[in-house]
Amino acid sequence: LNQGGSYFGTKKANEPLHVLYDYKDRSIRIVNSLYVPRSNFIVSIEVYNIDATPSFIRNVSVDSVPSDGSISVFSLPTLSSLSSTYFLRLRLRNSSNQIESDNVYWLSTSLDVIDWSHTTWFRTPLSAYADFTKLSSLPPVQVTSSINSRIVDSRYRSNVVITNRGTSIAFFVRIRIVRSTDGKDVLPIIWDDNYLILWPGEQRELVATYDVISLNGAQPKLVVEVWNDIIKESRIVVDK
Repeated sequence: LNQGGSYFGTKKANEPLHVLYDYKDRSIRIVNSLYVPRSNFIVSIEVYNIDATPSFIRNVSVDSVPSDGSISVFSLPTLSSLSSTYFLRLRLRNSSNQIESDNVYWLSTSLDVIDWSHTTWFRTPLSAYADFTKLSSLPPVQVTSSINSRIVDSRYRSNVVITNRGTSIAFFVRIRIVRSTDGKDVLPIIWDDNYLILWPGEQRELVATYDVISLNGAQPKLVVEVWNDIIKESRIVVDK
């Protein structure tokens, strides 16, 4: 088992209470898949340029969300002076200020254009594409990591803390644990989250569990891969 980005994307999309962006009408929606209504939320809506400068920030109060339903809570306005590729961050907080849903989109000022004249029953091509080329020139970041691990019943439990200490957005942060002897991934492994996007100053803690036998006698190494940074490695300290 080696959970890929699609796994974590699907996991987020199917969380019981989910805040999302509707591409069709630029609305911000809350989806409640629970069979009970929920109430008293704050939706944080933040738009950032490619260099992490804020372009739009708004907090919206939501009185209630119906059971097994969805509601539109805001429509994102047309914004000027945006970079051609930009980020939309959505966070849903409950009355205790706990985040119940955190969602990030990278968007383009140039939209996909559907070529309806050449559509078939299984495929509709595009005549123009959204522009995400700015992702390749994201400013470099300074990401640091720390880890604490312990062995319980022949299994490791590793708590990994990832911090973005720079002033740029850390895009697609992937955390891996590999064998020190050959650099291959320790498998199978279960992460509670991965493939992160970290804002400047943001810190996240992840948990990984895996079998000691999967190391084949080697030492485990933590590898942090970031889209706009170099690969970093560090030895795991194990509390036995």
